[in-house]
Amino acid sequence: MTTTTTARRLQPEDRKLAILDAAYSLAVADGYHTLTRERMAESAGVSLSLITYHWLSVALLREAVMQLAVERGDAHIIASGIVARDPLALSAPLALRQAAAATLAL
Repeated sequence: MTTTTTARRLQPEDRKLAILDAAYSLAVADGYHTLTRERMAESAGVSLSLITYHWLSVALLREAVMQLAVERGDAHIIASGIVARDPLALSAPLALRQAAAATLAL
């Protein structure tokens, strides 16, 4: 007996969150500076146009990744953002910026 499974199509908001999650995972694994539209699309398993549809620009998706990093207190991503002069990283709470700076001073 064979069984077939069909992939459930994600709702637009769920797809947008899946793209953000994939982009965040890339930033954790490879660094914030490596986030390109192509890498994020590949990681999320979506087309380049879907990245643009949901985020309009790579800059907006990077901003969402940095906001998530600040919310999660991810010092490594914030450190990458500080080096890249990302406004959200530079305005993160002082304790997070200090933790981020400590990761750079290795």
